[in-house]
Amino acid sequence: MLRAIIWIAAVWLILVVFTGCASQEKQALQNKRDARWAEKAQPVEIIDSSQAHPKINSATYYAAALLLESQGNYNGAIEKYLKAIEIDPSSVVAYNRLAMLYLKLKNYDLAEEKLKEAIMNHPQNASLHNNLGFTYLLEHRYKDAEAELRNALVLKRNYQRAHINLAIALAHQGKYNQSLNHFLVACSAAEANYNLALLLHSQGKLKLARKYYQKALEFDPNFAPAVKALKSLASIK
Repeated sequence: MLRAIIWIAAVWLILVVFTGCASQEKQALQNKRDARWAEKAQPVEIIDSSQAHPKINSATYYAAALLLESQGNYNGAIEKYLKAIEIDPSSVVAYNRLAMLYLKLKNYDLAEEKLKEAIMNHPQNASLHNNLGFTYLLEHRYKDAEAELRNALVLKRNYQRAHINLAIALAHQGKYNQSLNHFLVACSAAEANYNLALLLHSQGKLKLARKYYQKALEFDPNFAPAVKALKSLASIK
């Protein structure tokens, strides 16, 4: 299955589907972690911001935040995530979900602030460093992204999502060979070359993009996205 990066509205969104360790499995694992955390919660409906309850724990606020976020009530979700963190600053899941929600709302400053706060409390957590690096990617702060993503990989060497994010940061700095090497950790050779070509294509570096699209086809002659991309380039004069 295709592991590729796609460009939408000048923001890098990453679609990663891993064979043997599929993204669906990663999401299922995250869902299990959320469920385990939420198991500690008291019934969500007892939460009433107008009536403080001394027995409401962090997991209850976190569960409420997940529910509100799923319903599109982002302001309400943010309030509950913040409350969960206030009660239990060790809650990495609450920090991560809050930061990702801020990113969804394009509030990059607050996402950065909360991830840095979390890293101060949990400097050995690779996911926090990866998410901060991803935040820098969205802000086009590629050197900062590279540094933070390398921190993530020091802590978790085979962290595939961090390798892909780092590959993007490196490509934006013209470090194409390094970028390709990091794509290769998470992707097949055809997919890695295609991903790099896609980045170069988006930057208007058409000659180099063509080179890597062709390289992708050397590894997999039937790689349809590369075939389509080369046809698109052929129409550009």
